[in-house]
Amino acid sequence: MHYDTIVLGAGPAGLSAGIYLARAKQKTLLVDEKTAGGQIIMTHAVANYPGVEEISGYKLAGIMKKQAKSFGCDISAGDKVTAFDLAGHIKKITMEGGESHTAKSVILAVGGMPRQLGLFSEIKFKGKGISY
Repeated sequence: MHYDTIVLGAGPAGLSAGIYLARAKQKTLLVDEKTAGGQIIMTHAVANYPGVEEISGYKLAGIMKKQAKSFGCDISAGDKVTAFDLAGHIKKITMEGGESHTAKSVILAVGGMPRQLGLFSEIKFKGKGISY
């Protein structure tokens, strides 16, 4: 399928980009190999987000995803990008199942991965007190 913009990454930055693009009537696809929301979904309490006193990261990500969809953003979560070609006027991404999408532009909002501490109970307490 052809889009105006494909956003690689559906964390807060990717979702924000998708919201603004879709509001501007740009046909937009958000792609994330995991679930939409990024690392913030593992945060017990977000208290430093503009305009929000306190909310769980999971709930905030859900609100952002719902808002992006309400403006017409397509979201492809759980799909891995296996190839991309960013040369030329039309960009192309290929998904793990072989499906391809094209767009006039691609935004990279791929986020990061925290460096784990190597503690014995780290996985058990991830999202429940372990902080990176």
